[in-house]
Amino acid sequence: MAPFTEDKVDLSNLPADLALRKPISQYNVNVCDEVRRAYLQRGPFQTPDHKFPKKDMSGCMRRFNPDWFKTFSNWLEYSIVEDASYCLCCYLFKNETLGHGGGDAFSTQGFRTWKFDRFKIHIGGPSSVHNQNVKRCDDLMNQQQSIRSNIVKQEKKECSTEVGAVVLKNAPKNFKLVAPEIQRDIMRACAEETLKAIIEGLGDGYFAILVDESRDVSHKE
Repeated sequence: MAPFTEDKVDLSNLPADLALRKPISQYNVNVCDEVRRAYLQRGPFQTPDHKFPKKDMSGCMRRFNPDWFKTFSNWLEYSIVEDASYCLCCYLFKNETLGHGGGDAFSTQGFRTWKFDRFKIHIGGPSSVHNQNVKRCDDLMNQQQSIRSNIVKQEKKECSTEVGAVVLKNAPKNFKLVAPEIQRDIMRACAEETLKAIIEGLGDGYFAILVDESRDVSHKE
């Protein structure tokens, strides 16, 4: 199916159940990350209070265990429509890992074996498809936070500059510390404090003052 061409998507109305969602690849490339962030902000679609149906699997009645939501809280999803489990991270970034194998059962087909060990196999090692997709999700959200942080810092900086300009403009001259008299007073005070510090450092020790002798036009010193 060809990708949709709409540049805007109603992020507040995205289907929650994965069985009702369309693949990320069908969204316009310009809004894919917006859709991904919206789903990540919602978190995985989990229904712990749902009455999960039992099925006969090789003579054993099995069903989805809601405790798995706690164990795999950051990625495990359950579809009520299909009675199947999915991985949110692999659904969001399936296209980024095409050709690497794995992930289809938890991203498009749905997983229904209901064995805990199968979830651990899906997670795999540090460089598994699943963990690569988890990292992509983390990077996407961290990128968004970094952008927001920079915007806030810039807004604060601009606000501070504007406030400073207004205060300086409306303040009396003796409050600005830029009037000549105020600046001379500051320089005089600094000189006095410097001299005081030098004298205190010398204590009772002797010191000499060097005077540069010079004659005027009358040859008198």
